[in-house]
Amino acid sequence: MLFSVSMTGLARWATYFGGSGSEQPSAVAVDGFGDVTVVGSSASGNLPVSAGAFQSAKAGAADAFVLKVSNNGYFVWATYFGGSAAEDMLGASAAVDATGNVFFTGRTLSTDFPVSSGAYQSAKAGGWDAFAVQLDSAGNRAWATYFGASGDDLGYGLALESNGGLVLAGSTTSANFPVQNAWQGGFGGYMDVWVAKFTGAGYPNWATFYGGPDQEAAYSVAADVSGVIAVGGATQASFPLVRPFQQAFGGYPQDGFLLVMTASGDMLPVELTAFSGALDCNAVTLRWSTASERNNAGFAVERCADPERGNWERRGFVPAGTASTGSRDYQYTDDLLAQPAAGPRLLYRLRQIDTDGCETLSPSIEVSIAAASFELLSIHPQPSRGDVWVSMRMPEEGDVTLSLTDAAGRELPEQRRDMHVAAGTHLLRLDGPELKAGVYFLRVLHREVVVVRRMIVE
Repeated sequence: MLFSVSMTGLARWATYFGGSGSEQPSAVAVDGFGDVTVVGSSASGNLPVSAGAFQSAKAGAADAFVLKVSNNGYFVWATYFGGSAAEDMLGASAAVDATGNVFFTGRTLSTDFPVSSGAYQSAKAGGWDAFAVQLDSAGNRAWATYFGASGDDLGYGLALESNGGLVLAGSTTSANFPVQNAWQGGFGGYMDVWVAKFTGAGYPNWATFYGGPDQEAAYSVAADVSGVIAVGGATQASFPLVRPFQQAFGGYPQDGFLLVMTASGDMLPVELTAFSGALDCNAVTLRWSTASERNNAGFAVERCADPERGNWERRGFVPAGTASTGSRDYQYTDDLLAQPAAGPRLLYRLRQIDTDGCETLSPSIEVSIAAASFELLSIHPQPSRGDVWVSMRMPEEGDVTLSLTDAAGRELPEQRRDMHVAAGTHLLRLDGPELKAGVYFLRVLHREVVVVRRMIVE
């Protein structure tokens, strides 16, 4: 059954779709016109496909099907898609682009799955093989390919990118899975996540394992407009963590996981640990530090002189140094005489640019041009589940002490920081993942001024 409801929750239309056997819809996608595409699997030999369908007859025990329905609930087209064994679409995903092209993934046991001429992988390699398919807006095959190796390779997640590519994710038991340009080139063991980025023409740019010696599977994937990829799934113990807000495995049998990667298949390549700015005569000096870098092209420095309107301008570019797994310090001087800024304060941020063109924005900091008193500006995010950023403004160079106490008033010595800092606005990081969930109090001391703020860690 397929149905549509209005924004107020009223039924607009509802319809059956099926034959004499069993149908299992697995994914629904809606295009910009409101037309609906459904993918799933069918065991019916008499599924009501359209005249002239790409595949008009069921070929195996269960075939995939694709159905398109108009915005007002009328049948547009439908087709089988499968080979002589079986296609499993349980948990599989689908998406529709701006021109109505349909993309979907799943897994197949069929050795004669209808791949396209010149497909990236034209033959089944193991038990279950994952597959990826594009149909045009009329339901005709644009391309289709296997994607797998000697074990069982399952396709679950699919997301379209703004540049026309697509990202796929699933699980594999194949030690020889076709990875390339991989972040993790070797099989972790038993069952690993796989993630791959394909071109719009059906060929992989990269593919990687991700997993440890136990069992992992990716069930969903999303990609934002900047190319950052998020993958969600389930894992047993020994999952390879990167800057986690939960460091310990919760318990039997599985925990969920969230994996974030760049468009090139790496972990986010730059870990920013500090960012500060200070007025120095007729210039603003910005300083920032990174804990590690990979594939970093550099930092574009951006300034906003009108925070109410949020008009940002690029002030300069600082190229990255040699790739490093250790800390690295950067500095940039913004000459206010060369381009004066109206108003008593300026906002600055960093646009970190990867070597593949992907970009990540830092939090913004404020630099006061006029004289100001010491202020603790903000603690964010609140509540926190990871690192906590503390923003403060110094009217002049001096000593500052940051300390943290729990709800019972006990100071946490590992979080105490005694610093000598320059005048200006500073953005400092507290190690949130080291804190247990609860209520804490941040105490900041500068000269005779003491500021105490409450913070929550979840």
